[in-house]
Amino acid sequence: MTPGTAAGSENRIARLLARRGAPGSLAYLAFTGLVVALTGLWKPEPVLVGVALAVNLLAGLVRRRLCSGFDSIYPDHPRLWASLFMVTTMVFAVAWGGLVIQIAMTYGMGWEMMVAMLITTGLASGGISALSADARTVIPYLVAILGLPVIAAATLPIGQSIQLTILFLSYLFYCL
Repeated sequence: MTPGTAAGSENRIARLLARRGAPGSLAYLAFTGLVVALTGLWKPEPVLVGVALAVNLLAGLVRRRLCSGFDSIYPDHPRLWASLFMVTTMVFAVAWGGLVIQIAMTYGMGWEMMVAMLITTGLASGGISALSADARTVIPYLVAILGLPVIAAATLPIGQSIQLTILFLSYLFYCL
């Protein structure tokens, strides 16, 4: 592939990521707020919840700016744009995965964990759709957003942890 062709291909991939990434830029904030409100996690872990919400808000605003300003940012700073897009993607995945770990540690295998699992599978599926144009972005995202819940599952009592770990690992390998 010639350098001009490679640059054109990178530009098309980045444009797809920007177009697909914009609508969900505040989704992680919304789902974190929803899960925290439903589970009451804000009572035992107010600082953690505050940090998670703030991190998701900041990453969401950065992602929104990156996506809406693609035509003004990318042409002059393509590496910066791609790096910031990847950073926001991984922040979303790691923040969500960390929340799932905290839910598992706080509530065990109760309905709270089921809600977190349900939303995790939805976020992973949405991530595949939004990020599928670039394997360099979607694969680390999936490993983080589904791999961290594997750690959460492993912290549960032995009977529950094996089943849930197998479930999340199976879904991770299916998605990859």
